[in-house]
Amino acid sequence: GRKYDSALVKYNKALKIALDNKIKNKYTSAYMALANVNYNALNNEEAIEYYIKAIDSSIYLKGNERKRVVPVYVNLGTLFLDRKDYVKSEIYLQQGYKLAKELNHKQGIADVSLELSRLYVENNTNLKKAEEILQNCIHTYKDLGDNPFLIDSYISLGNLYLVTNELEKSIDIKNKAVKLAEKEKLVDYYYASAISLAKSYFKNENFNKALKYANEVLKDTSDAKMTVSTKLSLFEVKSDLEEKNNNFKQAFLFSKILNKEKEKQFKTEKNKIVNDIETKYQTEKKERKIAQQNEIIKTKELEAQKANTRNVLLAIGLLSVLVITFLIWKRYKSEAKAKRIIGSQKRVIEELQKELHHRVKNNLNIIDTFVDKIKEDYQDTALKNKLQELQNRIFSINQVHTQLYHSADVTNVKVKKYVESLAQNIASSFNNKNIVVNQNVKENLQLNADKSFVMGLIINEFLTNSYKYAFEKEGKIEINIEENKKNYILKLSDNGKGLPKDFNIKTVGSYGLRIMKLLARQLKGTFDIKNHKGVELIIQFPKV
Repeated sequence: GRKYDSALVKYNKALKIALDNKIKNKYTSAYMALANVNYNALNNEEAIEYYIKAIDSSIYLKGNERKRVVPVYVNLGTLFLDRKDYVKSEIYLQQGYKLAKELNHKQGIADVSLELSRLYVENNTNLKKAEEILQNCIHTYKDLGDNPFLIDSYISLGNLYLVTNELEKSIDIKNKAVKLAEKEKLVDYYYASAISLAKSYFKNENFNKALKYANEVLKDTSDAKMTVSTKLSLFEVKSDLEEKNNNFKQAFLFSKILNKEKEKQFKTEKNKIVNDIETKYQTEKKERKIAQQNEIIKTKELEAQKANTRNVLLAIGLLSVLVITFLIWKRYKSEAKAKRIIGSQKRVIEELQKELHHRVKNNLNIIDTFVDKIKEDYQDTALKNKLQELQNRIFSINQVHTQLYHSADVTNVKVKKYVESLAQNIASSFNNKNIVVNQNVKENLQLNADKSFVMGLIINEFLTNSYKYAFEKEGKIEINIEENKKNYILKLSDNGKGLPKDFNIKTVGSYGLRIMKLLARQLKGTFDIKNHKGVELIIQFPKV
């Protein structure tokens, strides 16, 4: 209780300092810390909320800093898995896997994979895939020397073999977990692996072996390192074993202890719920009391204001100049109030717009994850490339929503930052470090959201075409965006092979070029593409 409350106070202060001073690369760490404390305190709703905020704020992280977000996806996936929400669990775990893979983060890949295997086993789907994943996890954790997670992987694989009724395999792999835990003196892991091994022996009807491991753990039940779940499993196994040996009195005794432990856990959770309700009630009670006091104060202020008004009216009745002054003052107050109301309504609308951008962004992320799943299921390279191009288009749209959600201005996009993110995404898709993308965009240039979507798709298509067709090995792509009083001018060029000799803009058949022409028309702009030391595309479109 108290240690969690103290930690929450501390981390909330850290978050406030980061937000107040706009230290953006610290947002994610603060949200993660708050999420982890709530996670350990079993405040799952709060933990989920802060984990999602940590993911949203990770756009400010660069390079290897993004590795710290992988455990966020793991914990989110685990939370939804515990709730039996398998769809959301897999979505977050797949997103975590994609990020870990992109960063070549071996530990992250293994940690996400371990939870994915648990999902497949618990959901009783894709068991072959789960076995393959766990074998890879075992190899990775061996290479990393991460013995606790290696033991977890052994136990998980053993439980999978238990589900598929491959009992000898289950016993063999769990024996490895027990021996490793003994060798490394990992007491809590020894308890967990020994009880898990006892369950496999029990199912294989080797009751003597099962009893041996259960009794070894039983003598240490007072050890603080033994988790509640291990204790519950122990009492359950002992009850079943004693019943098999016809020791019904002992079986009943352990069944009674098991129920008592479960009841204790239930009471703990119940007390936590009651405490939460009590805290909420006391908070609401205080808020009602404060509201009543504020009403009394307002009433007294209103009475005082009326009295003052009467006195002022009596005084200004003598002097017409003061009457005029009073009327002007009243008008000023009225206008100020109207401005405050308008300002309040504007803030509400902006918050609603931000929420809309947030929801669209999350929905696009889910679509992106589904496309990833399709790519995994098919081996056709051409299909995968087309799906990657589709993901790049989704990304260009998603970046507008992401920027608007995190910006104070919910209608305009910072063009330089947006173009940078598009260029980085395309570069990561093709992974050709010999191609350089340069951009010339003013730092303060902004564009409204509707035009940003369309312009982003044009840039996305041009970059994709250049990477695919323009260069043999190396090359350079230029992105220039300028403005004058009436128009924006978008210039895109590369120093590659150039257009074919028989190229005719009026009869162009390329899918990418046709898309760019249609998008330019949507901007009500001009479209001009030509050979100029490669390919040069110029689009002018009006500001209004």
